[in-house]
Amino acid sequence: TTLDVMKSALSQDKINAIVIDPSAPSTTSLVLKKILSNVQTRKELLAAQFVLLAPGLKSHYPWYSSLFEWFRTDVTKMSPSHHAEVLFSNPTRSGKLRMGIFSAGNVDFYPNLVGFTEKCESKYGLEIEIPRVLDGKPKKM
Repeated sequence: TTLDVMKSALSQDKINAIVIDPSAPSTTSLVLKKILSNVQTRKELLAAQFVLLAPGLKSHYPWYSSLFEWFRTDVTKMSPSHHAEVLFSNPTRSGKLRMGIFSAGNVDFYPNLVGFTEKCESKYGLEIEIPRVLDGKPKKM
C-alpha cells in the first residue's frame, strides 16, 4: 500500500518514494530534473527500487506526466520501469480521480497494480480504469 511505501521510505538511506502534491506548481518538475540530471547525484539519492506517485483530478492534463516520462526514458536505465495512469470513480458521484504512478526496479509491478486495483474495487466500491501503462527501456542483452 502507499502507507507501507511511505513507512519504508523513512527507514532507508536513499529515497524510494516521491509523492507529488497535486497543488504543487509545475516548476517542481524543473527542480527535480535539475537535481536528478546528474547521474552521480541520482545514484546517491535514489534507491534501486523507487516509486513516484501523483494523485489528482482527471479534469486536466497533469503537469507531472512529462516528468514521469523523463524518468521512464532518461533517468531509469534499467528494466523494469513502468509509468501507469489509474483512474478512480465512484458510481454514485461524478468526476474521476487520477493517480500517476512511476515505478522503477519492481519486478512485481503488474501483480502489485492488479492487487491494488482489486482492493480499491472490493474494499471501497470504486470503479477502476487503467487507460495506459508504458514500459520503460528494455533490458539490454
